[in-house]
Amino acid sequence: MADPNALYSYQGQEPKPLPHEISWVEEWGQTTFRTGVDSFTDEELAKAGYAGPYEVPEYDQEYQRLFWNSENLKYVVEDISDEELWSRVRSERNRLLVECDWTMSADAPETLNFREWEMYRQRLRDITSSYEHPKDVQWPISPEGRADEDFDQPRVYEDRVLWRVRDLERIVRNLSYRVIKPFPSWTWSDTELKWSAPIAPPIDFDGSNYIWNEIDQEWITRPTEEV
Repeated sequence: MADPNALYSYQGQEPKPLPHEISWVEEWGQTTFRTGVDSFTDEELAKAGYAGPYEVPEYDQEYQRLFWNSENLKYVVEDISDEELWSRVRSERNRLLVECDWTMSADAPETLNFREWEMYRQRLRDITSSYEHPKDVQWPISPEGRADEDFDQPRVYEDRVLWRVRDLERIVRNLSYRVIKPFPSWTWSDTELKWSAPIAPPIDFDGSNYIWNEIDQEWITRPTEEV
């Protein structure tokens, strides 16, 4: 007899609960209808095109994928590849970073624990290099809504000053790039906070004995002024 709580496959499709009514065509061409799931016999189910019952196997939805194989009439559990898992980790990491971008803005509240937010964001950026396998990833705890005593390092005034200085550096850097770029071929260094030529200046360069020739892309000796 049919199990009213079980799943059955109709003509190879993914298993579902049985309908209240089934039908099949007899050998002589007459269509027979039957109602009442708990009264269907196995023979009647087979005539109506149903197979089963089937049970959905247990699987880890975070790291595995379940699908129905209509050819072999069975459920298949497939492990999600590490590549896809890492892709999910990166997507979640990017979402969390965007979610707290406001903490890095110049107008962020001074009551924020900037040091903890900085450390939290750095842990997010390092998440893919901190673990060998995506299944081992442990997400850092957001400072959102946490009191100072919950942190290993308390909020200090120097942290707020540091972030204000960094904001000013970014502003100066952006202005320098747009306004006072010496030559088209020169590039900006974020670490040295200055423009640099494509070729390093001569060893004896003292700031006045050589000049940059943008046309030939080289340093040349500064012409001697005639007296």
